[in-house]
Amino acid sequence: MFGRIRRAWEQFKAARIPRDKLVTQIVIGPNALALQAVAVLQEKLCLYDGSLRGVNMSGAKLQNARIARANLEGANLSRANLAGAYLGVTNLRSANLQGAILREANLREVILPAADLTGADLRSAHLAAANLAGANLGTADLQKANLWRANFKGANLVGANLSGAKLYLTEFDTQTTLPDGTRWTPETDMAKYIN
Repeated sequence: MFGRIRRAWEQFKAARIPRDKLVTQIVIGPNALALQAVAVLQEKLCLYDGSLRGVNMSGAKLQNARIARANLEGANLSRANLAGAYLGVTNLRSANLQGAILREANLREVILPAADLTGADLRSAHLAAANLAGANLGTADLQKANLWRANFKGANLVGANLSGAKLYLTEFDTQTTLPDGTRWTPETDMAKYIN
């Protein structure tokens, strides 16, 4: 198996495999090969130039990937395993992250307006200063997540688990739907959702 991975990596480094083949390798390959494909996409600047907007990476195995500042607007990452990944300042506007595993992922300053994170596992994720305006986080698991200065204006949190989440300076507005289905108001005591 390692010989196959080494040969594939040499082909990737030689840039003989087109972008679509690299994306396919991310989706169907084992984690080690997926991470190597990501490295080649980074070298080709495909992660940053917008050529991966709307790409289908449903079910990708990207545990511990380093994908900071990528442009994945509108990408399909449903059921992807991004546990422990670093996605700081990545553009995931309107992305599909339904059922994605983002446990302990670093999503600092990530751009997620209008993204769908229904049922996503965000336990202990670092979402400091993340923009989740208008995002759908219905039934998402945000236990112990760091939501410092995160923007949840207009977001849907119905059924989300916020137990132990850090909500310091987190932004909500009257369009934010809380875990119990009510709308946020300036008088809302958020402690009942995190305790």
